[in-house]
Amino acid sequence: MRLHRRRRRRCINPEIIRPSSDLEAFSLADLQPGQSGEITAVLAVGSIRHRLLDLGFRRGEQVQMVRQAPLKDPLEFRLNSGHISLRRAEASLIKVREVG
Repeated sequence: MRLHRRRRRRCINPEIIRPSSDLEAFSLADLQPGQSGEITAVLAVGSIRHRLLDLGFRRGEQVQMVRQAPLKDPLEFRLNSGHISLRRAEASLIKVREVG
């Protein structure tokens, strides 16, 4: 008979546990059109996290919300020199603080 060992779960993203020093941080999905912010954390895990990081959503980057679709999904953002559209659920996994 085999005994099952319990695996310790490792936290993939330490920012989920570590409290943010930024009290003014909010979700990227909460930005209004024309509003800019600086990315403070990417809370996504797994393949979604890799996709967001590959698109350029990294800590310290400036991002501006350009517009949102009539039904509020997807959202269009200006990041670096390009425009990127994200689902609202994906944008809510990125924390930003308002700039300017």
